[in-house]
Amino acid sequence: MKPNTISVFMASDDNYAAITDVAIISMLETTKSKIDLFLINDGISDANCEKIKRTVAKYKNARLQILNVDIEKTFAGFKLWQHVSITTFARLLIPWIKPTVKRAIWVDVDVLFLDDIALLYNQDLGKFALGAAKCIEIERAPDIKQDIFKLIDFGARHTYFNAGVLLIDCDAWRADKNLPNGFFEIERKYPDHLCADQDILNKYFENNYKLLEQRFNITLPDATVFETADEYNYTMLHPVIRHFCGQRKAHNWPHNPNALNMIGLYEWWQYAAKSEFFGEFVIKLIQIQDIETKRDIDEIENNLRKAKRRKIWISLFGIIPLLKIKSHTIYLFGFIPFFRIKRK
Repeated sequence: MKPNTISVFMASDDNYAAITDVAIISMLETTKSKIDLFLINDGISDANCEKIKRTVAKYKNARLQILNVDIEKTFAGFKLWQHVSITTFARLLIPWIKPTVKRAIWVDVDVLFLDDIALLYNQDLGKFALGAAKCIEIERAPDIKQDIFKLIDFGARHTYFNAGVLLIDCDAWRADKNLPNGFFEIERKYPDHLCADQDILNKYFENNYKLLEQRFNITLPDATVFETADEYNYTMLHPVIRHFCGQRKAHNWPHNPNALNMIGLYEWWQYAAKSEFFGEFVIKLIQIQDIETKRDIDEIENNLRKAKRRKIWISLFGIIPLLKIKSHTIYLFGFIPFFRIKRK
């Protein structure tokens, strides 16, 4: 299938407008096909909408429609989880928001496109109405997985998928007489479920969806959670979408001691530099760094109070003695006065 135009749906509120812009830039920079981008607006300010419009206008292969949908009214009372906002439920209405769209891609806004989105759009769904990749991150959290499966009564055979990237046969969804009411029925039946719309989609399409390759939704690039080394190597060599799911996003990592989290970060900041929101990212990063620096200083002062006049050594690489802390004074190599911390 080689489409004339690819329909892509995203949704954002004002808190996520900036990273939405970066996701869009990465998609349009890596995709050659024509794209109809539908951005569901759940409270994005007029000023931020204009910034996103100017971004899309730079690319000849893209058209943008900003859709005003009252998500809060439609999904009032639906359960949220952790940092997730009510905007997340917008994906449940895609085939009815645009009744003429036959096939669509849904992507969360905390993604980075590393290859042409047509690779995803062209996947053969066969008899299925939905395509999605395995929620590989819950394999690292068996306790959470157990809770998810228990609270919404999944069968043991179900492979739980991540709803951040979806390939949707819109015609098939509209032809299903149980939809969209079936989604609302699941919410009513399992009010204590954990993962918002992701649980609802997994329950409705339980054991009845196309399992996509992990390269279309890389949430946790950790070899230990892939079934085989070959699957991991193929995913890392042919990535299409990097998904920074969870509370830690690409823009709020001041440093990354974990090498796994580095995958895609460099590219993300490259695209961020092309966004009108770039200044906001830099300011936010400085603020985060200031908070962490203050935390580090507070920790040193606490250690000083506990140790009183005892010597505290800080070693480089855990081996080479670098700093000695004694009586509120930091000595370089143990004997050169380097910095004095004032007593409170």
